[in-house]
Amino acid sequence: MDVAKILVVSIGVLLTAAIVGIIIWSSRSDSGRADVRGRVSFVDVVDERRIIATVEVEKAPLASAECDVSAFNAKGSSVGRLTSVVFGPQLGNQRLARLSVEVLTPLGRASSAQVATCRITRTR
Repeated sequence: MDVAKILVVSIGVLLTAAIVGIIIWSSRSDSGRADVRGRVSFVDVVDERRIIATVEVEKAPLASAECDVSAFNAKGSSVGRLTSVVFGPQLGNQRLARLSVEVLTPLGRASSAQVATCRITRTR
């Protein structure tokens, strides 16, 4: 074999090894991250200044999460927010936690709500 072929094969092997290394590294870093998803499944408009929102959070059973819930009027403008709603560890192997919370709406009547943010605060 001449030097040019050896050089091309060597570069190919190095590139392949680098790509495999990046794939392994990225899969390991993703597996260490706790996953959490939140959504509002039901909204009860109590009156002009408050709603009751049923919030569902999917997370690892032994993890704790903290979420913020925003309330919106019919035009889609934010009229209230509840911060730091805590979802603790679940019994058994349940990934879904459900909680009804009161969201005050000082800026007007709300017609809908959403989970604005949700993050894992503790894993076990």
